[in-house]
Amino acid sequence: MKLQRTLLVILLLCLALPSLAAAEQDDFAVEPLEDGGVAITRYRGKVHKLTVPDTLDGQTVTAVRAGAFCDLDVLESVALPDSIVTVEDGAFSRCERLASIYVSPNHPALAAIDGVLFSKSDKRLICYPPPPQRRAANTPCRRESARSAAGRSRAPRASRASPYRIA
Repeated sequence: MKLQRTLLVILLLCLALPSLAAAEQDDFAVEPLEDGGVAITRYRGKVHKLTVPDTLDGQTVTAVRAGAFCDLDVLESVALPDSIVTVEDGAFSRCERLASIYVSPNHPALAAIDGVLFSKSDKRLICYPPPPQRRAANTPCRRESARSAAGRSRAPRASRASPYRIA
């Protein structure tokens, strides 16, 4: 009897998984782009670890707009596909629990080093998730861009330089 219940639960979970994946696509709002792809303008899901799909509604996701993942209080990590070539400043604003952003090592446009997201083309810092003890502090993943945050810093200029080299 117990084995039958276990098998029934497993069967029900297997049947429910495709509907869960389809519902996840509905959590994304997108806009068409001139390159034929789409940009994510808003994500309304409530997952802790998000893997952004490379296609939505049959169209390639190539960009993430400012504020697209804004105010997601449960988001802890994000994995971006190789199809995304542009991530605007403020895309992850006020994601208080965001600890890291992942991209593949061979990503054509983005680099992630220790969970910090960079643009390869202009070597720009896109998002620097704060360490756990400073998650509520004002960081570039919140509202402002990394450049404006660096300009306001009171630390000596040498201490603001990135220790990372972007290939």
